Amino acid sequence: MTVGEKIRKYRMLKGWTQKELGLKVGFSAATADSRIRKYESDAMAPKADIRTKLANALGVDLSALSDVNVSSYEDVMQVLFQFEDDLGMEIDKKDGQTYLIFNDNNTGIRTLITYMNMWRNQKKALLPKPENASKDQMNAYEAWKARFAGNTADYFSGKEKEINEHYRLPVKEVLKTHTYARTTADITLLLRKIIEAGFTVSTTYIGPLSVPGFTFVVNELLTPPSSDAETLFARFLAELGHFSDLGAKTYTEMQMTGKSLTITYFIPVTSFSVIKSQIDDLLKYLKTEENDFTRDTFEMMFEDGLKTNYNNIEDEIRFYCNK
Repeated sequence: MTVGEKIRKYRMLKGWTQKELGLKVGFSAATADSRIRKYESDAMAPKADIRTKLANALGVDLSALSDVNVSSYEDVMQVLFQFEDDLGMEIDKKDGQTYLIFNDNNTGIRTLITYMNMWRNQKKALLPKPENASKDQMNAYEAWKARFAGNTADYFSGKEKEINEHYRLPVKEVLKTHTYARTTADITLLLRKIIEAGFTVSTTYIGPLSVPGFTFVVNELLTPPSSDAETLFARFLAELGHFSDLGAKTYTEMQMTGKSLTITYFIPVTSFSVIKSQIDDLLKYLKTEENDFTRDTFEMMFEDGLKTNYNNIEDEIRFYCNK
């Protein structure tokens, strides 16, 4: 689909004439319809600033008016070949259907997996029976796709605000008596308590610098298993705030690579990868069949790790983040 065809598609979804769209973009009454007509017929390509104004007027993402135009099956094949090369996509055939497969466990494409899950969920919500969808349902689905990036960003930011608001008072209460962690081992112990309190936690790395991150399930954070669990996570958020005050630019990332929406808190301090490793060992141990021997062995190794691998947090952040 050409840029012009895309402009026409979204204008028609709005139910506007060419002149109405032209006026909303800021063209004069004398030229509004002719300018839009030229764009829609691809007789003239809108410049970058005009394309932005068109996207804003139509209420769509700028990317929805991109130059990408896959117009033939040969074009489709070249795109699929790129997916194979860049995204690890596989192709298979079963029971008369052809499948394009992306591995959910490929952390390099987790944002893509998240986007595809969001797409799948929204399509099921808006078009429960696509073959019998009404015009209004189809228009709602097309409008959602046109503003996919904006809708997704709004959803994620809304959920993070909901978490921060939920824990605003618990964090204030924690800070009245809380003594900040002195060592990385203290953070390991805090995360262990959070896990043992009932929260689902996993770990990850991101980026070429392998920034360690700690992942939580959003719905669990909003409905904590107990008041003690809520207080423990409030302590974790208080520590993150302290890390930021010390100079570590902590940040978050929302993902939906499975059935649940998750939030990952990234701490760009290289030595915090030791915390990730210790938590990984704990999570692996918790999945094993426990007996006295495995429990005693793990606890001994865990305690040895805490004694051997720990660093002063202020020194670490000063060294890694304030150069």
